[in-house]
Amino acid sequence: AGLYLFTTLVAGDDWSSCAVPIIEHSPASWLFFALALVTIQLGFLNLVLAVIVDRAAEARESAKGDKERELFEGLFRMVKGLDKDGNGQLSLQELRAVQENDAEFKSVLGQLGLDGHDVDKLFELMDTDGSGRLGITEFIEPLMTAYKQHPAVHSMKTQLRLEKIHFELGRPIAQASRLRQAVM
Repeated sequence: AGLYLFTTLVAGDDWSSCAVPIIEHSPASWLFFALALVTIQLGFLNLVLAVIVDRAAEARESAKGDKERELFEGLFRMVKGLDKDGNGQLSLQELRAVQENDAEFKSVLGQLGLDGHDVDKLFELMDTDGSGRLGITEFIEPLMTAYKQHPAVHSMKTQLRLEKIHFELGRPIAQASRLRQAVM
């Protein structure tokens, strides 16, 4: 009886020979069969939907990876073109010149959530060895890391702004200190 009920509910085999005689004998049993059928159908629907959602998530991740790879390759080509002397290194002067004249560079910085006016501070933060020059990958990798991790972009921009504020506030304090010494 259990096997017969299982094949009827799960496989949908011969509902009329199993369920109809039981429902005719006990009319309230239709509720059991209806709930069992709905439960099984929802379970199968959930399984199919889970597969569809999983495939969509994989496609979205793949598209995101493709976009990041395309941005990285475009940024690499562009930055390689910025290296005017061809030594594989970028100087602050090269970046400043490009910042002022290259709309594509400004566009890429905009995609990364950065402002072109932050090039000096950006260069200073990226030049960890203090050489005054950045290798192409030394310049690109922090940008891509920041792009992938939006909180990092926010953190970098906040740090740049704080340093700018510190610099701006330092001037009046230094002037006030010089005036005080001159008066004394």
